[in-house]
Amino acid sequence: MKAKFFFQRLKNYRNIENDRQRKDEGEGLSQILQSTDTTVTINNEVIQTVGPIKVDEGTNNPFIYCIYAVTKHHIENRQIPTVHPSCKEFGDTAVVITKPNQFFSLISNNHLAGGITGKMVDYLDYQAHHGDIDPVFNKSNNYNHQSEYRIKIADRVNPNNTMTLKVGSLEECGFICKFSELNKKIKRKVTVNLVQA
Repeated sequence: MKAKFFFQRLKNYRNIENDRQRKDEGEGLSQILQSTDTTVTINNEVIQTVGPIKVDEGTNNPFIYCIYAVTKHHIENRQIPTVHPSCKEFGDTAVVITKPNQFFSLISNNHLAGGITGKMVDYLDYQAHHGDIDPVFNKSNNYNHQSEYRIKIADRVNPNNTMTLKVGSLEECGFICKFSELNKKIKRKVTVNLVQA
């Protein structure tokens, strides 16, 4: 199972057409300010605003790769189905990573420039949040069904909007399956691991 990972610049996802799962006009924002707590003044004139004010400082646009993560929350709450059905819109085939640390090492070892960070996305209510947000690891809670883990590569040398990373075989840390079989496969894998533990 030879693997290539397709990274895109963070703000590319603002402009994806006809794809409600991937398109997010809020990618890369640095602040969400509520209009009830904010005064906007232009040329000494106060401007009336309605709804959240989205601020983009324009400084953060790394490469990212997005993964659905089955977390302790899914297992402890016996969430069925484990992977939200709408995620089928990403494709009819999935790669299930069973050894995440080994997987992350593969990514790191094949991008020698360094600057790699991976962590879960923290979802916020943009209708209530007021203040700074992490441009990469915060998203609107409209997307929380995606349970997203992101890998960020802060590559300032590469001038392109996309990047393909070849990492070789994933056979030691995962397996491939059809989306229709995904929840059954994950449930079986989690059950086996818990019994073995």
